[in-house]
Amino acid sequence: MVELLYEQELQSSFSHSVLDSSLSPSSSNSRFYSSKSSLASIDVLDESYLESLPSYHLDGSFGIDMVRVSLIVDPNSVVHASFLSNVYGTEGNKTNGRVRLPGQPNIYLFWPDTGKQIMSIRFNPSNFSRLDGYEICPPPLLATYVEKVIRAVLAMGDPQARPIFMENEPWGVIGPWPSNWTESIGISELHLARDLTIADTRFDLEQMRCMKPQRMGAVKLILGPTGLVETVTHTSGKGTSRHQIYDKHKERKKALASKKQGKAVSKPIPKGTFRYEVQMPRLALRKKHINTLDLLTPDRIQKMALNYWSDSNYHRPLIWEGQVATDLAPSLTDTEIAQVLQFIRNQSLGVNMNYTPKEVKQIEKAIKKFGISSKSPLSQQGKPYGHLDFEVGGLVPLP
Repeated sequence: MVELLYEQELQSSFSHSVLDSSLSPSSSNSRFYSSKSSLASIDVLDESYLESLPSYHLDGSFGIDMVRVSLIVDPNSVVHASFLSNVYGTEGNKTNGRVRLPGQPNIYLFWPDTGKQIMSIRFNPSNFSRLDGYEICPPPLLATYVEKVIRAVLAMGDPQARPIFMENEPWGVIGPWPSNWTESIGISELHLARDLTIADTRFDLEQMRCMKPQRMGAVKLILGPTGLVETVTHTSGKGTSRHQIYDKHKERKKALASKKQGKAVSKPIPKGTFRYEVQMPRLALRKKHINTLDLLTPDRIQKMALNYWSDSNYHRPLIWEGQVATDLAPSLTDTEIAQVLQFIRNQSLGVNMNYTPKEVKQIEKAIKKFGISSKSPLSQQGKPYGHLDFEVGGLVPLP
């Protein structure tokens, strides 16, 4: 087994991880393992295998949206300083930064001059699959795009550069790679994404604020120009996975409107498209015993995604803030409904009201009669209207 370096963050300290037998599929108790499941042992592009996968594995609505890989470069095939100069241009003295690969502005290389010849590349494989008609990189194509990026970066730095697993080949031979090359590629970051199509106008990302994932108490909201929530992120700490859901239509619209040169996107996303992501850093992957690219088979990625979705609690029933008003409509006039709702909102905001004690008593009586709480947010009261379903890829209405 090879010794690989997995960086915690760009420009951070290094720690080595030896892929010994204690972390192998055959000896691990992880539910994500089976002794026969690896990219080196199965043909993920075989027609019968593809037919066994859920349809959303193949249509670009689910897959990998970011990855960080590590590999050892054959030290006899490259001169470190010269390589970085070719990759970074005039800034060849730095050891990390953006690769000048034409048409792909978001590839980042990290290769410190430590004598270990260990290179790390961070990129979004969806930027490549999008050119082939897949909005998100399908799991069966991950290794294809990883190989493509590694080859492109190596060729840009030095046409003779090659991975360490090619060192026994004659000088100048850079391919084809051995069938088990994925066993020598380390994984230290992985983002999985699933697009959800939601046409129901009652849905609002604000409703996801309180969908607290397991063991996560922090929530971060990103607001748009109008003050509406456009991104919800739940996290716990630097080494834990992050759950995120955002308006992909708006995000893509902003990207297309940007005047930034060399954008990696060119097509809009349909309105009503929301994207769920789980972002796994190095430590989170280690807890799943994911060390190398070889272990990221489509079926294992599927299991990881479903387990993370379950942990996120984003599948819990959704409640529309206007549901209370709808429930009151058969019994109260519009004026009375407005009075009740405004009373509850003013109380939660601490707004002074000029109601007489008699009027307050009447309003509180109506609130109690219809089972409404004046202490809970209106967005958490009323009958749920639906829930998000990962496998369906959207919102499932409740009767």
